[in-house]
Amino acid sequence: MKTFSPKYWMQPLLLLVLMGLILGATKNTGWKLIYLKYHSGQLYRSSSELQAPTDNTFGRYGMHQLFDGDLKTCWAEGTASSGIGETLYIAVPESACAISLANGFQKSRALYRANNRIKTIALTMFVGISREGEATELFTVYHATKFQETKTLALQDTFGFQRIPVPFDWPKVQAFKESLPAQFKFRQSLADKSLKLDVRYILQIKILDVFKGTKYDDTCISEIKIDTASQPYPVIEKVYVNKHENTILMNTKSASNIILDQDPHAVFQIVAVSAARQWVIVIEMPAEIGSSRAETTYVLYNTRLKTRVSPKILGPGVDEMYDFEQIGGKTYLNYLNNKTMEIDRLDLNAVCRKLAVTN
Repeated sequence: MKTFSPKYWMQPLLLLVLMGLILGATKNTGWKLIYLKYHSGQLYRSSSELQAPTDNTFGRYGMHQLFDGDLKTCWAEGTASSGIGETLYIAVPESACAISLANGFQKSRALYRANNRIKTIALTMFVGISREGEATELFTVYHATKFQETKTLALQDTFGFQRIPVPFDWPKVQAFKESLPAQFKFRQSLADKSLKLDVRYILQIKILDVFKGTKYDDTCISEIKIDTASQPYPVIEKVYVNKHENTILMNTKSASNIILDQDPHAVFQIVAVSAARQWVIVIEMPAEIGSSRAETTYVLYNTRLKTRVSPKILGPGVDEMYDFEQIGGKTYLNYLNNKTMEIDRLDLNAVCRKLAVTN
């Protein structure tokens, strides 16, 4: 079945010209260029395909076959070996919770056994950003940076669909994503800061090992479906303290009295809650004051991550916290800078990025 064919990623002169124009802006080890095709509502790309057409049309074993709803078609890698190390890129929604994957070539059980099936994969999540105009007739170009985790998963050698969980903490990935557009614009030194950006989650699937076929050395997948949840993280409806003021609680649509923080030796008072209830400012003081002056501490919480933000992440100078402010679609924390004794703003997108890396 396998014959030598050109690598799928070798593109015509137009793509090379576009790559040359934008490559200089991506000379950063934290960013890479990912070129995605669009077909039938799906953005995708594979590192190779079997019998790839030289004119970049849709080939018999192209990756578009993974989204056609037909188990009698398949994607097959186009290397001279078994395809270990080959990658697939798929743009996924924020609510993606699992992938339903039909392993191997499932046109028949005989073809399933004859061809390779995937045994082990590595999953990596990227956040990709595309600027207006960064596209050709064939591809959209995304400047992508990787979420810190890569997960290795074993697949089953079974006929039919198998469900693979997307094994990433979506609130952390979402926090990582929220921090990137402003950083990207600064890094690119864009003259027009209002330039529209298309920001996507891009899932990379890398083949690490295969079940060997009895006849062909082609590794195949017949179908992929993205399973979505209603929300990647719960919508916070209310944040409050209990009657003893020693527990901070929150409610979602499906659950109540979720503990955000608790300390029987402390008293909590809520100062401010952000518009989307993602952030909360709390004053913490000892429950037993005695005759001495009560020492109060200002604390910031992220409700989506259920995290108390450490002073180290907030940075030097952050003392009394007052409220939140929305500017240009971003949330800022207004606080007293104890070094300058002036009111300053802290970009909470930057805090999100730090939380995504450290939690």
